[in-house]
Amino acid sequence: KSGTSSLTKKDSTHALCSGNTTAHSKCDRVYVRIYLDQSATAKSGTWGTVDYWTGTAANASVATASSGSYKVTKNQYYRVTGAHSATKGTTTESTNSITSALLFN
Repeated sequence: KSGTSSLTKKDSTHALCSGNTTAHSKCDRVYVRIYLDQSATAKSGTWGTVDYWTGTAANASVATASSGSYKVTKNQYYRVTGAHSATKGTTTESTNSITSALLFN
């Protein structure tokens, strides 16, 4: 399985967050949760989660999640982190993803 997350600057006060999990084959459950993190400086240890979105799919190989147009604060840094997993029978594989920091100004 693989997982991706993305952060797009729609304009200076709106972000678009998305993420997906793709399994190698059809699974009992495919899961993705993306978190929008905010920081004033983008330095390690200064990030805090402001919101999250979840996507699940049953008997599938792909799950997606999206924020739609989300209002953010100007002159702050944002990033998206993702938690991804796929479950087949009693086996669950998981991974994480993260975007680069993006300044909204």
